[in-house]
Amino acid sequence: SAVKEKLVKISSFLGKDLSMSLHPSNADKILEGKKRVEIRRKFSSRWKGHKISLYSTAPVQSFVGEATIENIEVGEPNSIWERYNRDICCTKEEYDSYVKSTKEIYAIILNDVQAFNIEIPRSQISHLLSKDIRPPQSYYNLKNNKEWSEAVSIASLLQKNFKNTAAINI
Repeated sequence: SAVKEKLVKISSFLGKDLSMSLHPSNADKILEGKKRVEIRRKFSSRWKGHKISLYSTAPVQSFVGEATIENIEVGEPNSIWERYNRDICCTKEEYDSYVKSTKEIYAIILNDVQAFNIEIPRSQISHLLSKDIRPPQSYYNLKNNKEWSEAVSIASLLQKNFKNTAAINI
């Protein structure tokens, strides 16, 4: 459709490279400013400084906001816990359960968190794109996932959370 074609043009101006799936309680804590650090078993330090779309998993299943990756620290689980336990926003037991048998963990430090005014349900985006879009298990590189990139673009446009709008010539 014409709308989808225009979205492809616009998406390059949105400045988001990643979309991350978050458990609803973690997404809420990030959007409220209580949780500054997200922990992942696998990630890449190359994403430092990149803008990220935040997706809240079931039962919410919605695009809920965006943030910037301020820094990424890779380390052994106990060292990451000692440094970031207040910002991880979970109990030591929950953390240990997540990192068990992992030698290395990624601490993703977020800043410039912006909650969407209205959560955008994935079902609505799927309807607009006329296809079932599948959320990332952990995260998606949007350059490698055209459908999810289109979904993030629509969610951002609906929130008017994009810059350089004067430069967009559709």
